[in-house]
Amino acid sequence: MAETVNAEACETMTEYFNSKTAPVPHIRPDLDIIPINENGKPYLYFHDMRGYATPDFALERSVGGLLSLLDGRKSITDLDSHLSNGTSTDQLLQFIQFLDENRLLYSSYFKSFAEQVELKYEAASVHQSITAGSSYPADPDELKSFLDDAFTKFGDPSRVTSSQPVKALYAPHIDPRVGMKTYVESFSRLRNVTPKRVVILATSHYAGLYPEFYQNKPFIISQKDVAMPMGTVPADRNAIAALLDSPNATGLTGRDRAHRIEHSVEMHLLFLQYI
Repeated sequence: MAETVNAEACETMTEYFNSKTAPVPHIRPDLDIIPINENGKPYLYFHDMRGYATPDFALERSVGGLLSLLDGRKSITDLDSHLSNGTSTDQLLQFIQFLDENRLLYSSYFKSFAEQVELKYEAASVHQSITAGSSYPADPDELKSFLDDAFTKFGDPSRVTSSQPVKALYAPHIDPRVGMKTYVESFSRLRNVTPKRVVILATSHYAGLYPEFYQNKPFIISQKDVAMPMGTVPADRNAIAALLDSPNATGLTGRDRAHRIEHSVEMHLLFLQYI
């Protein structure tokens, strides 16, 4: 689930594509283009998991043929022969700039915009939840009732007790609406634990999008507090600083842009807060 990004919040000096002879940038390969019907009319819906493109963006499906010609090699002049009667190259350029403005093209403008989004996130001190309001209620009172009901339904006190102190928990990060029973059974074991510090080791689904940052650095640590519906979870910045300063921290990086749209840490924080 990607957070949406306000274009006004990420100013850029890069202009939209503006040439009839240079190759037109191709459509971003990381977009999901989904055929839909709305009020009986066919559209192409553009889903951007990374949150760069304009939210809820769709085009009439009739432009699909033109989009397929944008391969990064053809110029507007090259595309002239494919234009329907009455469509000028000036109009085509305006349409290309419209696509660029909405961050659908892999252009210089898009690359600059995307980098500013990531730098802004890396500079922030707080990570805003991307799962609240979709996987579970964003309202704190509604969320507490949601979790109260789940732990009442699936909780089994007889499975919580243990003769050994709990030091680690292996649990899923699936959507709670699907895996609630497993979440409750897992996190119920922590009811009697009062840790000084909690360390979450979670899957990163998005590190592969930034190979230049994470090649040979499999551990991506974030120093941000995490804003969740039931309160903000503070990061242990002293412990994190010690890790980052340690000469033995091979494979560790503090460039945390892979956390921007990541949900796996949030899923565990949700239940840790409740417990």
